[in-house]
Amino acid sequence: MITAPAGRGKGKTKLAEAIGRLCGGHIDISPQEDIGTIKQRLLSPNASSKRVALLDNIKKSRFSWAELESLITIDTISGKRMYVGEASRPNRLSWVRGQASARAGPQEGLHRIRGDS
Repeated sequence: MITAPAGRGKGKTKLAEAIGRLCGGHIDISPQEDIGTIKQRLLSPNASSKRVALLDNIKKSRFSWAELESLITIDTISGKRMYVGEASRPNRLSWVRGQASARAGPQEGLHRIRGDS
């Protein structure tokens, strides 16, 4: 989790994107997306080489999403791959969350980077 107490314009997204570039790229995840759609995207051929999933611009101070927490902690991501059917991949993703001020959900094993101005 990358946070900054002052909110916007502190470089949280830039830091997360730089981490992604160092690891072969990142996948943008939106909190408005359906978990099934997220799995389809994670199982796509283009996403197979990516090692960072970026969940950015969380607006709530207390963010909890049970399906996402399960996806973060599961060993193997499985679901529908478009035009193929059932597919799976090892969950070797590093999940990065950008938020102005945050507290983690109960199942999130995370490290927090706080950017103070």
